[in-house]
Amino acid sequence: MSLVAAPSPIGWTSAAWDRQRLTFQAGAWEVDPLSPLRLFYGLESSGHLTFGYVAEEKPQTLPLSSVIRVDRRQRDIDGKWTVVLTLLSPESEVVFRRLAEHIYSRVTDTTSESEGVIAFVESVAEWKRLFSSPHRLSLSQLRGLFAELWVGFTTCRDLLDDDLIPGAWNGPFMSDQDYQFPTFYLEVKSSHRTSRAIQISSEYQLDGNNIYVAVATVQDEVGPFEGSLTLVEIISMIRRRYATRPQLAEIFEDALMELELDLSDPFYEDVHMICERVRFYEVNEKFPRIIPSMLRPGIGGVTYKIQLAEINDFERSMDRLPTDNIDEED
Repeated sequence: MSLVAAPSPIGWTSAAWDRQRLTFQAGAWEVDPLSPLRLFYGLESSGHLTFGYVAEEKPQTLPLSSVIRVDRRQRDIDGKWTVVLTLLSPESEVVFRRLAEHIYSRVTDTTSESEGVIAFVESVAEWKRLFSSPHRLSLSQLRGLFAELWVGFTTCRDLLDDDLIPGAWNGPFMSDQDYQFPTFYLEVKSSHRTSRAIQISSEYQLDGNNIYVAVATVQDEVGPFEGSLTLVEIISMIRRRYATRPQLAEIFEDALMELELDLSDPFYEDVHMICERVRFYEVNEKFPRIIPSMLRPGIGGVTYKIQLAEINDFERSMDRLPTDNIDEED
């Protein structure tokens, strides 16, 4: 492995990967020539991020998780050993980048190569649980949850009594629709600006009357940008809203608990999102959908996609949602 000196090594951050991506070249680059342990970061031709070190002593094994491959190699050129962490899942990139920055910070505080190796190994051990947590959301799931919270607790607030929303939020309880209001049901889907379709997860999701689909266009980036929020921030915002109404606050917390989220996970603090647009579609008898009555006995668990271009005629303004008969005391 040939290491190339990075342009600005002092004060290294994971933004260095972004700069190297712009060159469209695979390779490995030295993090900081003044570091007690020779660290490097890299990009494979596949796009996978790598991070590791070069040292004299043969390294111990570093089992991490299924999303990170750990390779130990002895170099022919000088007999030194390399340890390479390769991120295999793009969904965990935010945490991998934070891990690399954490390792760099810890190694910088050491005074020898051997101390640097210890700092590297201890850092990996400390962060291992973040890569193996069974309840961590993928990026697409995170976008979906953000859209779900935004549409229900922000967009619909302009139309509905605020007190109705926590009790209507049934998404965490595996309900067929994300929100079940007294006079209509609302299923929320997230999309990109360029998305052409939305995915329906079962034949029951659009089965019934008075169902609407809300398609939220969500932009996400690693790091803050104008108007953006993290998952942690939108949850804190909702909590503050219901802080003086303990019954409603408890209903919200019960639903949130079902998701089994570790909100201290840096992933949820680093991904910033904004909901740029919400479109509502009425699911009536002409709406393209698959429902149980269409299926032969024995067939179930159907997932399918609906092309957005084909449902323009079903789009409705938010004030067309059937809220006129909602009793505020329900």
